[in-house]
Amino acid sequence: MPRPRNSVDLLNRARAAKRRQRAEVLVALENGLLGIWDVLLLASTPEGEALRPIPVVTLLRSIPGWTHPMVRATITRLKERLSLPRDTPMRGVTVAMIVDKRSGGRRIQELADLISAYERPGLGKFPFQPVQSTYSEVAQWQSPT
Repeated sequence: MPRPRNSVDLLNRARAAKRRQRAEVLVALENGLLGIWDVLLLASTPEGEALRPIPVVTLLRSIPGWTHPMVRATITRLKERLSLPRDTPMRGVTVAMIVDKRSGGRRIQELADLISAYERPGLGKFPFQPVQSTYSEVAQWQSPT
């Protein structure tokens, strides 16, 4: 029994609306109107279901100031921490995988740890920028006081 033409048009419109929602969120992230945590929070709700297929690589590249080497290193470390196979493509790590409720928030925590490593004051964009510290500061960190 063939489908009515109506339902195909309806499905096409729904797919176009999801693509538009993903594009709007990525543009807002790139312009600084949304943060990555806002996107992940929205994706974990039923209204944000359209955001779940977005690769985490695309999210990280949309953050102002993030370079390709930073994104590549973050995704590589994330795959290691989540015990994903090495041959998993970088685009294979999606928002749906990160916000999956079965992980109990562990995947979001791992991503937060990796992202915050670049946002810590004093470290700059380590390892992609040299650390601006003096020897006395390093000695102070290592002293058992």
